[in-house]
Amino acid sequence: MEAWQRALHRIPSVSDEPMTETRSITTSLLGHSRNVALAALLVALPIGLASASQSEHASAKAADADEAAEAEMVPVSLPTSAGAASATAEDAEAKGDVVPVGTTQDRAALERDTRQAVNKALRWLAEQQEVEEVDGQLVGYWRNDVGFKLNTSYRIEVQNGRHPGVTALACLAFMANGHYPGRGAYGEVVRRGMNFILHAIPSSADGVDGFISFDGSRMYSHAFAALFLAELLGMSNLNASEEEYLRQKLRRAVAMIVERQNDHGGWRYAPGSTDSDMSQVVCQLQALRAAQSVGIRVPVQTINEAREHVANSYVTRSEAGQHRWRTPHLEGEFQYQYSQQPTRTSWTLTAAGLVALQQAGVYHQFEHPNGRTYSLDSTIQRLTQHPRTRRIGGHDFDQNPRGQIPFCYFYGHYYAAQGIYQYGREEPEVWDEWKTYVQQRFLRHFRTIPGEDKGFWSDQIGNNYATAMACLVLQLHHEYLPIFLK
Repeated sequence: MEAWQRALHRIPSVSDEPMTETRSITTSLLGHSRNVALAALLVALPIGLASASQSEHASAKAADADEAAEAEMVPVSLPTSAGAASATAEDAEAKGDVVPVGTTQDRAALERDTRQAVNKALRWLAEQQEVEEVDGQLVGYWRNDVGFKLNTSYRIEVQNGRHPGVTALACLAFMANGHYPGRGAYGEVVRRGMNFILHAIPSSADGVDGFISFDGSRMYSHAFAALFLAELLGMSNLNASEEEYLRQKLRRAVAMIVERQNDHGGWRYAPGSTDSDMSQVVCQLQALRAAQSVGIRVPVQTINEAREHVANSYVTRSEAGQHRWRTPHLEGEFQYQYSQQPTRTSWTLTAAGLVALQQAGVYHQFEHPNGRTYSLDSTIQRLTQHPRTRRIGGHDFDQNPRGQIPFCYFYGHYYAAQGIYQYGREEPEVWDEWKTYVQQRFLRHFRTIPGEDKGFWSDQIGNNYATAMACLVLQLHHEYLPIFLK
């Protein structure tokens, strides 16, 4: 076991034991002799891609966990003093705003309730994993409807299929809580998920070489699965043979992403598609970034072309209002398919565009293909205002006309949280307010199981997917997963 692995092994998970302070233990990849080749690679990367935090094999921070972490969840106490009357809180809640959380006790209560909900959700999620034996190994997966977005609906192609994308997200949710093979109460749950993903990578004789797919799943699932494998390499106690096998599989998965990038610099639902869209670009870029951080070679040209694709999708001030797709485009938003006009913008796509640029090494401003430099401040403004000021189809942002949470809700929050968290390096109050907003909204949607210490989230796509996504969003600031590091 290497030094960085031993250090991580000593860190308790968020749900393991109380801690009095947040700790961060990081070890640079460049500190190990076996990574000399990686050091040479990182030197050649674009500025931002070779940042110290992203070239580390692993980093973990444990959040404070009070003794009541496993107690029954209680409502957050709303402040009734210091000018924060209960009527004000009710008005804010009705509008979808952050309910004032003005005292240390209020914030502690909200953090406690969030932590308890996550622990209950992980307990429920672990029970949903289905296990079978394949080639002498136990593989575990989560089922979910396999399909794709079609306009404002979700078209199901395979009902309740074995879903590699949801399996990867579920495993990442456990890893975000400090559990991985060889460590934590859910370590074996993650190991079985890893085995399933590895078995899902075919040889060239079986299909598209390196394409991670099961029951008709698409490029989204491939990207999430590749991200999961890369994060495992960055923080797990795998033995040498397991690590090498995983690394070989990840190389093939990454090679598939690189080889299938199209002329627009992006990707689409299926390998080899000639068009592209923002929701796919961000998934693939994040998988490439994670793989690159653990020593998998990613051509600089691939990153540069994807970054240009994202930059072209940005709505500039001069473009604002020119293109219409039900609503006018606003400055700072990102377009779905910039090469196919007219195209739409949305809160979800704007969150995806921001994170895509961050994964390509852009954090504050970027050079547009038109030669001008643009700040991302307007993008942050669009993200933080949208859920409170705009509605979808005349209905609240977090429910569709049938009263369901729409398919885009958790996906959008997954990227919005990442983008705002990274932005919060320079503007911490922006992240603090956003985290409070998200915690309150997500707790309202959390469903407890009567008589059991478990619960889950649900949306139009499925309970397993929604629960995994919600857990990731609520835990990303703990920075267990290297991809979430500031």
